Amino acid sequence: MPLVAWGLIACAILFLATDPKKAIYGLIVIAIFYLALSLRVYAPHDSIFGGQWVNFGGNDPWYHMRLVENLVQHFPHIIAFDPFTLFPYGQNVPFAPFFDLILGFLIWVIALGSPTQHTIETVGAYFPAILGALVTVPVYFIGRELFNRTVGLLSAALIAILPGEFLFRSLLGFTDHHIAEVLFS
Repeated sequence: MPLVAWGLIACAILFLATDPKKAIYGLIVIAIFYLALSLRVYAPHDSIFGGQWVNFGGNDPWYHMRLVENLVQHFPHIIAFDPFTLFPYGQNVPFAPFFDLILGFLIWVIALGSPTQHTIETVGAYFPAILGALVTVPVYFIGRELFNRTVGLLSAALIAILPGEFLFRSLLGFTDHHIAEVLFS
């Protein structure tokens, strides 16, 4: 996490060299990103990482992590038919694989091709919180493009603290595809 922060600050300093006003707005967007990330990580952290294993929040996150774990252990092959669902017959996996492929690839890269169970679960738990915080960036650019920079900053700040399903789906440990749909659509 600190490495990402230094990278973002370095990008802002590069902007500062060319246009100080852009650098200020860039630093504010980075601060809004960290506010959003803190809101999503701080409160549920102890309940997610408090036991002997990572406690994911809900049925779908557990199933996604099962798919991701299998993907990472047999990269790049994915489960297309799951014999453990709809027992005793099994069924095709009901989720599109894009979310699991992104997460599996990210875990594979972070672990340098040899992920442990702890790495898989930890990266999987943080993934929705990071995606939820990243939503602030395109929201800023949309607001800036449609109106002005102030509206972009206000929009990014509002989406960072927006309660309800958006926040719930992007909390630490809720590893489900819904927040990726928001970010990528």
